[in-house]
Amino acid sequence: MPMKYTRLTQEQFHALAEDFALFLAAQSIDAKSWDLLKNTDAEAVDRQLDAFSDLVWEEVLTKAVYLEHRTNSDCFVFKAEAQTISVLRFFWSGGMLDWTEVDLVAWLPSHWSDESLEINQGTKSYVGDRQQEIFKLIQQGASIVDAPEYASLFLMFS
Repeated sequence: MPMKYTRLTQEQFHALAEDFALFLAAQSIDAKSWDLLKNTDAEAVDRQLDAFSDLVWEEVLTKAVYLEHRTNSDCFVFKAEAQTISVLRFFWSGGMLDWTEVDLVAWLPSHWSDESLEINQGTKSYVGDRQQEIFKLIQQGASIVDAPEYASLFLMFS
């Protein structure tokens, strides 16, 4: 079965070692069996790593609500709801501003009414699966953020 997302990195597996052990145990694979499998069946190991990765990604993406994607010239903030995804795009035309260096929530109150700040907004229904669309945004450079203060941005600008 092909992967739905991508395999976790070695660092991510290391951080989730306890969860991975529970995942294997749920499939009746103990430490001794896992060591044997690693030495005898690389394809089975790959299947287990891929299945666990997809499981982790699915859980993370299901819980994701806010994402942001920053470039030097733009800051995009996304709100992923059940049926739709909304975006706010912030662009500063008043000289040099590197959005990768700006704390949007702290910066915005003193600049939101400035003529140099462009704020564009939009909402669309998902074309496909919600989690797949969020995953595509991550692959394009977006990051999931735990930023409840972003809820107020969507209230203010939508």
